[in-house]
This record gives sequence, structure tokens and C-alpha cells, in this order.
Amino acid sequence: TDTAAAKNIVEEAVKAAEAEIAGVRGSYLITGDRPYVEKDSSSRLLASLKSVCDRVTGEDTPVGSFNGYTDTAVIAGTLGNCNCMSYGPGSLELAHKPNEYVPYEDVCRCRRVLTEHRKPLWRRHQAAGARGTQRRDYHGLFNPRCHGSGI
Repeated sequence: TDTAAAKNIVEEAVKAAEAEIAGVRGSYLITGDRPYVEKDSSSRLLASLKSVCDRVTGEDTPVGSFNGYTDTAVIAGTLGNCNCMSYGPGSLELAHKPNEYVPYEDVCRCRRVLTEHRKPLWRRHQAAGARGTQRRDYHGLFNPRCHGSGI
């Protein structure tokens, strides 16, 4: 649903409530109108992370997208860097609900994956530093098209 459609839904709900209950007045304020960051299935970063996840866990790692809004999308929008994705422990079924928790084993799995995933980036960074450059980007790993993915 885009912003205009969402706004229409809310306005209709407010009108219905005002018509139903005498003296009730409703109002709303749009506090965020952020674009959706699409998943790029051809992303080299995504392929790299999935490969490491598969290797570390010994399983075929499912890749999906999250249609809600995440910190990843905020970072992508703020920095104008569309090469972002989310990865971490936890379950969407438990997220932001009473008694939310993350199993310790899931945190440990993510630590192992991220430790392994950073090794080639760190080697590239060290090699660039050894050549006397201060290379801080890794554009060779990223696809220039925008994507937001979750594993």
C-alpha cells in the first residue's frame, strides 16, 4: 500500500468513527513516508552472505524480504546507499510482542556467520592499506541497484 492509499484508508476510518459516535473527532499525522527498499536477488553481497550462512549452518538458508520498515531502510535512505540488507537473530513471529526473546543459540549462529563473512572484506581492506591507500569502500562486492534483503 502506498502513502496515498494508506491515507485514504485512515481518512475513511476517521469519517466512519465520527459518523458512528456523536461528538467524536479524529485526526492523524503522517510521521514517516519512506520508500520501500526492494530486494535485489542478483546482489553479490546477498549471494556472499547466503553462501557463508549455508557453509556455517550446514543448511540451505532461506532468503526473504520484509515488507515492514527496518533500520536498514532508514540507513539506506539517510545515506543514499541502496546496497544495504538486514541479517540477525530472532523471529519475526516474536518481534515487538509481549515476552519477545531471542534464543542464545541464534545469537551465536549470527556471530559465527558475521565473523566468517567479514574475513574477505577485512583482507581486502588490509591489502588496500598495504598499498598505501585508504580504501574504505567495497564497491566490487556490491551491485549498484538498490536492494533490501533479509536472511
